[in-house]
Amino acid sequence: MEYREWVFGKLSAAHEPFLSERLRRVFGRLSPDFLRPMFASRSDLKSTLWRIGVWRNALTHVTADVDEIGANLRWLHVATNQLLIALKANLLLDLGFEVGDLPTRFQYDQTYRFYSSHTLSETML
Repeated sequence: MEYREWVFGKLSAAHEPFLSERLRRVFGRLSPDFLRPMFASRSDLKSTLWRIGVWRNALTHVTADVDEIGANLRWLHVATNQLLIALKANLLLDLGFEVGDLPTRFQYDQTYRFYSSHTLSETML
């Protein structure tokens, strides 16, 4: 009986898209003008989304050790906040706001302002 429950749990979400696809959808709805302050280039965005997936797996499956987590803590914090900003922006889009209005709507958002002036770079990784 317990194996049946485990298999059912695994199969219940089998039709869901992978995390990488869900992240691409979230960030894909946002305009380059909105994303540019946070990501230096399109490849920077893609790299960040890939690393989010890698770290989610490492933290979920406990494959990262304490030193590795500590060495990447700043990056994890920045990426988490960038994801939060993207989710907030998607919520506004779902509520009917226009994608071109997002930079104006976020101009007073402290998290967006901070991560727009402190983009991820190799020195911060």
